[in-house]
Amino acid sequence: MYSRRKCIILWILFISFYNTACEDCSNQNIIEVIECSDSCYDVVKPFLQYFKEVKTTADKSTECQNEIQIKNEQIRSKDEVIGEKNERIREKNEIINKLNDQIKELTSKISNEIIKRCPYPKDVSGEIGDTNRIINFFKQEKLIIEKDKEIQTIREQITTKNIQIQENKNEIKRKDELLNTKDKKIHENEEQIRLKDMEILEIKNDIKKKDELLNAKYIEIQEKNDQAKSKDDQNRELTNRLKIISQNLSNANEKLSKSDETNFCPYTGSGTFHIQIPKSFEAPCNGSGWMVIQRRMDGSVDFDRTWNEYKEGFGNLTGEFFIGLEKLHLLTHARPHELKILMGDIHGDTAVAHYDDFKIGNEEKLYALEVLGKFSGDAGDSLKYHKNMKFSTFDKDNYGKCGRYYAAGWWFNHCSESSLNGNFKRNGQLMGIRGIFWSSWKKSKVSLTFVQMMIKPKDNVMKKSV
Repeated sequence: MYSRRKCIILWILFISFYNTACEDCSNQNIIEVIECSDSCYDVVKPFLQYFKEVKTTADKSTECQNEIQIKNEQIRSKDEVIGEKNERIREKNEIINKLNDQIKELTSKISNEIIKRCPYPKDVSGEIGDTNRIINFFKQEKLIIEKDKEIQTIREQITTKNIQIQENKNEIKRKDELLNTKDKKIHENEEQIRLKDMEILEIKNDIKKKDELLNAKYIEIQEKNDQAKSKDDQNRELTNRLKIISQNLSNANEKLSKSDETNFCPYTGSGTFHIQIPKSFEAPCNGSGWMVIQRRMDGSVDFDRTWNEYKEGFGNLTGEFFIGLEKLHLLTHARPHELKILMGDIHGDTAVAHYDDFKIGNEEKLYALEVLGKFSGDAGDSLKYHKNMKFSTFDKDNYGKCGRYYAAGWWFNHCSESSLNGNFKRNGQLMGIRGIFWSSWKKSKVSLTFVQMMIKPKDNVMKKSV
């Protein structure tokens, strides 16, 4: 029969064994890392990461199953201990029942003996033979007391055992709840794994479809490459033919321009022509008798130039340029000319300013704007304010410091209502005073993105002669 101390020791060993088993279970933490190589598809890489999560979940499920198996083993061991304790309690209960029966029997005998021997109290003191019976009676009474104490001790042990049994039952109940929780978690994990398997299957099907689509696209690209190669061959052949035609056309134009040198632009045919006034120079003509003397279109040419550069001219005749003040003086003094200015802004709006007479002085007069005829057009007159003004540049400023302030060459007059040779602003916004502007058309801070100044002789006789 186990004592209380032995039972407590067994209980402590049981708790230690349980904690040790849980620590062994929690120390298991094996995670397999799956990394994708650099050659993975961008689509496949998330799938590999997803497989990593599925593998980690499966490993955790295996750990839980191992832990449940260990707990089941511990519960079976506890059940065996409880069975042994129940058997011992049953044996003690049988002993107690036997003792209770003996106590009842002894109590009955003592009562009968007392009744027989001592029907009246006075008889006890009168008879010597009854003394031994009384002594025996007290001895039996002492034995009964001792038996009661022993019975009380046994009952206390039984109470302690019942408490331990109840605690064991509560522990078993807690383990059962934990097992149920683990079962639910395992079921949830299994359901998640099933759903993930379905997702993986769908993803595999999508990958298969995309592979088929990629193969089809690859075949299509190959066909397009073959077609492009064929087109490239055709383009090279056409380019060679075009070069030959362009060369022939250039040669023909050169011969035509050299054989037809003139001092004005023809009314038929556009391009670059040789002008004789009397010194020969090239000038672009638009095919309607107008000679282009200045053009702004993309900011490819810097117009903040020296006096000599404005005198001789600069830029690219097919792009941005200024024809030169000396040529402009010779042309406008040889015969009367009209002036036409085309303007445009970044929003696509356009306007025209036309003057029926235009002439500038020579270098001695600092190329002053001597003549400016009647205005017509929808841009407004922003050049009349500059009439009779001398031309200025940053290195030869003939009116204050306007040429330096505006970073342009122009007929400045305290300082300007227009400046078509200012800095080109690609965003079309006029910041400060440095920009291309015609104030009577765009009063707000707008810098023009297109300007073309043109002149044409006024003589109708020349038009007829052509």
